Amino acid sequence: MKILIVGQGYVGKALKLYLSTFTYIFTYDKKFDKSVDYSKYDHIFICVNTDYNYETNKLDTREVTSVINDILKVNKTCNIYIKSTVNIGYCDEIVKKTKYTNIFYVPEFLREANAREDVAFPSRLVVGT
Repeated sequence: MKILIVGQGYVGKALKLYLSTFTYIFTYDKKFDKSVDYSKYDHIFICVNTDYNYETNKLDTREVTSVINDILKVNKTCNIYIKSTVNIGYCDEIVKKTKYTNIFYVPEFLREANAREDVAFPSRLVVGT
């Protein structure tokens, strides 16, 4: 089983620290790495930035969508887990658009001072599609 975390910001790093206690974790961040071969992975966690757009009053999910599209060009067997904050209904929209059902939304509820503990022992666990 090969696991990839896309995005090494606050959420991605905390998730890597926790999961790496159980298995080897691969990471990719476009700021630091040239490319990634998504076809090699069974589970891919998306932890990219989704800034709030004040003009549209929505989160900017273009980077999440771009990563999903890039994954599905080469890998139609992996599970995709979105850890980035997305707009309500985003997963329904992306599943309908891509016709790929192995996309799951698993939000993080991390406190800045306790990120590693919050990943290991979450106060709540929400999984949806």
